[in-house]
Amino acid sequence: MLLDDFLPEYDFCERHETFIQAPPDAVRRAVQEWRPTESFLWRWLVRLRGLGSPKGTLREWGESNGFLCLAETEHEVVYGQAGRFWSPNERAALVSPRTIEEFHGLTDRASRSPP
Repeated sequence: MLLDDFLPEYDFCERHETFIQAPPDAVRRAVQEWRPTESFLWRWLVRLRGLGSPKGTLREWGESNGFLCLAETEHEVVYGQAGRFWSPNERAALVSPRTIEEFHGLTDRASRSPP
């Protein structure tokens, strides 16, 4: 999995799987074109967390909120962002790397930190 290239060690693992009876290119196109504004629940949850009103596609919204596309293949997409997502002021506690090297650097700094 592509994710293992960016997060080889982790404390928690959860996997989900959904089988969709459609060609992979149709599924990818549907995911790329989906707009968060199409879901009342999604809009409400994002607003509740103080992340504003989603605009554009999910990819556009994610990238405008600091998510970086780290890798992409025909079957996988990996986005990254770091921070204290549980913080009351979530936006202020986020680290939004601008390059893959910066993302890897976050791990390097964390591993050098004293315990």
